[in-house]
Amino acid sequence: MATYSSSQSKYITLVANTVDTVTLTGTGNILRLLTTAGTSHAYITVGSTGTTPATPTVGGDDTYASVHAAPGYVDIPWNGGGAVVKIISSGTPTIGILLI
Repeated sequence: MATYSSSQSKYITLVANTVDTVTLTGTGNILRLLTTAGTSHAYITVGSTGTTPATPTVGGDDTYASVHAAPGYVDIPWNGGGAVVKIISSGTPTIGILLI
């Protein structure tokens, strides 16, 4: 379980079946989950800065799922502030998390 922090974007290669946490402190109206390499879905839960999102599970309820093949992305409407993202995958995709 790794923890990362960045302003607008963070790119990570996931470890299978391990939850990582990414905090983005910048601003944006869209939270983008971008698959840059790999073929496994990534599943995320998200909350505003200062909150703790629920812990996601692979294929779990109440999660957002990435596109499973690079390149691909999913856009989530966002409130303009920072975000805390918890992310998990059954494989080892490289994922970008961006506030745009």
